[in-house]
Amino acid sequence: MIGRTYLDPGDRLAGQYTPPRQCVVLVKWAPGGRGPRNVLVRYLDDDSRAVIPFSRRLRRAPQPALPGMEDL
Repeated sequence: MIGRTYLDPGDRLAGQYTPPRQCVVLVKWAPGGRGPRNVLVRYLDDDSRAVIPFSRRLRRAPQPALPGMEDL
C-alpha cells in the first residue's frame, strides 16, 4: 500500500475530480487499530498532500503494460 499509485476520484464534500487525480500513499494508520484506515497521500499533479479515508475513496491505478506485451 505505501508507495503505490492510486486514483482519487474526489468526494461529495471536496468535489469530484474529472479525470481522477493520481496520488501516492506516503503513510497509513487506523485509529485505535479498528475502523477506517486513513492515509496521507501526495498528489502527482501539483505535489500537494492530504489525509483521506483509504477504503472509501482511493481506487487502484491501471498498471502500465509490460514492453512487448501489447499484442497479447
